[in-house]
Amino acid sequence: MRIEAFIAVLLIAFSFNFVNSSNPPYVKINVEPYSTLYEGEIIDCNISNANNFFWKIESGNKHATFYGDDILLFNPEPMPLGKEYVNLTLYAENANGIAYDSIPVKIKRIYFGDIHWHTNISDAKYGIDEMYRNAIEDNYLDFAACSDHGELIDLPNTIFGGVRENDFIKTLIDLIMGKSEWELMKEKAEEYYMPGKFSTLLAFEWTAAQWSPGGWNGWNDVGHINFYYRDVYEDAPKFSFYTKLDFDDIFEVMAEEWERGHLNIAFPHHPQAKIYFNILGKKLPCSFTINWSYMANEIKNKEARNKVLRGGEVYSKWGCSIGQHYTPDVPWLYGYEEESFYNLTDAWMENAFWEWSENRRQCKFVMIASSDTHAVNRPASSLGDGNNMNNPSGLVAVYATHNTRHEIWDALNECNAYALQLHKLRALAKFDGKIAYGRWINCSKPLKIEITALATFDGIDSSNKSMRPHGYLESLNFKITDIWIVKKDKQKGRPWCKVIAHFTPNDEVAVASYEDNDVVPNDFYWVAIKQSNGIDEYMAFLGPVFIYDVE
Repeated sequence: MRIEAFIAVLLIAFSFNFVNSSNPPYVKINVEPYSTLYEGEIIDCNISNANNFFWKIESGNKHATFYGDDILLFNPEPMPLGKEYVNLTLYAENANGIAYDSIPVKIKRIYFGDIHWHTNISDAKYGIDEMYRNAIEDNYLDFAACSDHGELIDLPNTIFGGVRENDFIKTLIDLIMGKSEWELMKEKAEEYYMPGKFSTLLAFEWTAAQWSPGGWNGWNDVGHINFYYRDVYEDAPKFSFYTKLDFDDIFEVMAEEWERGHLNIAFPHHPQAKIYFNILGKKLPCSFTINWSYMANEIKNKEARNKVLRGGEVYSKWGCSIGQHYTPDVPWLYGYEEESFYNLTDAWMENAFWEWSENRRQCKFVMIASSDTHAVNRPASSLGDGNNMNNPSGLVAVYATHNTRHEIWDALNECNAYALQLHKLRALAKFDGKIAYGRWINCSKPLKIEITALATFDGIDSSNKSMRPHGYLESLNFKITDIWIVKKDKQKGRPWCKVIAHFTPNDEVAVASYEDNDVVPNDFYWVAIKQSNGIDEYMAFLGPVFIYDVE
C-alpha cells in the first residue's frame, strides 16, 4: 500500500511538472520598435502563465506599475545623454523560469521645473547664486529659469520700489566698472547648467504699463510676460516697458529676435493680479492683469504674436487663475487673496481658451505654473512669500527625451507641458490617441479621452531627484482623489466651462477614460487632477486641447 501511494505521488508530481513545463511564461510588447513613448502611456502587452511580472529600462530598477497586463509607463529612468533609444524590457516569471521581450524605444520622460522667480538683480530679496545653489542642493527640480524684471536689470531698483538695499550705489558702481546684470544672468545660466542633471533657461520678465494703475489705455494693455530663450545667446537682448511700451511692440521685437536666430517663447502670468501702492497717503490699485480678449483680437501684428506666444501661467503664488472659483463642480485650490484679485472675466484663463478656440486660429496655447517667488531663497518652495503671495510654489512639467536646455525649451515650445501646484504629480492625457496639449487636432466621434496619473510618493524618483519640496513637512504618500474633464460650455457662453466627467479613483495610480459624443469643431477640453495625503490637497492642470475638425 505504501509503495502504491509512493508511485501515485511520483505520478502526480511528474504530471504537475509536465503540465508546468508545457506552460512556460510568455510575454509580448505590442509596440513597434523605435517608437516614441510618453511617460504615463499604457503600453499594450500580452502576459500569460506568470505569477510575477515587471519591466525595466535598460538595466535599471524593476518597475511594477501596470494596468492589467499592460505596462503603465510611469517614472522610467531617464535616457542617457547622447542616446536616442533605450531598451524597454518586460519580464514574466513562474516556477519554471522567466520569459522576456525587449524593444528599443524613445521615451519622453516627465521633468519638473520652476521657470518664474526673481533675485536681487531686480525686486527680490536673495542673490542669483543663492537661488541657483539652493535649487541644486534641494535636488527637487530638473530645470529652472531666473526671470528678473527687464526694467530693473541694470537700473537702480530703488526708483521703482525694489527691495534691494544700497541698490542705487551698487548700480552706479556697476555702470562705472562696465558691469552688466544682464550679462551676469547669462553667465549664471551657463555656470549652473549641468546637462542631464539640471537645466537652466535664460529669461526675463517684460511689463506693460506696470506703473500706471489702469494702463495707458484702460486695463487692456497692462500685464507681465516672461520670455525664454532657447539658448544663452551671446548677444541676446532683454527689453523693458520703457523701450517697448505695449504688447505689439514686444511681440514684434521678439519675433525679430527669432528671425535673427535668437529663438524665444513667451508666457504671460498672474492674469488676475493686482497690488496696491501708497501714494500721498492713498492706497491705489495697480493692475497686473492680462486681458485675453485684447491679446487675441487687438494685437496688430498677430503673426509676431503667434511666433512667440505659447500659453499662460494658470497658477503661481498669486493663486489659481481659473476664474470659476465659486463653481461647485470643481474646488479650485489656492485662489488669489482677495486684496490681490481682479475678478475680470476677460482675465480668466478660461477666456483665453475661448478666444483661442474661435475662428480655428491654430495658435498654440497651454497652461503652465511656477512660483514667482520674491522672498524665499530658492525656487519651488512650499513656503509662501507673505503679504499677498502666501500660496506654495507652482511647477511646470514637460515631456522630454533628455534633461537638456534645448530639449526642455523645445518641449515648452511644442506645448508638451502641464501645470502643477507644488508637488510632482505625474500625468498624461490623450485625446483620440493624441498627446496635444495647447494644440489643435482632428478627431473622431465620439472623442475618446484617456487619462493616467501617478500621485506623489515618498523618497526619490528614478532620476535620483527628491520628491519632497523645500519646507514641506507632511506625508508624501498621496492619492489621486479626483479627475475632472472640463469642456467649453457652449450653452452658457464665454467664458464658462463645464465638467463633463468626474472620476474619484482614491488610489496612488489612476486610469480614467471617457467618450464625448457631443464634440464639434472649435470645442476645447482640459483636465484637472487633485491629489491628497489626507491633510493637504494640490492640483494639476493639463491642456487645453482644441478641436479643429471632427471626422
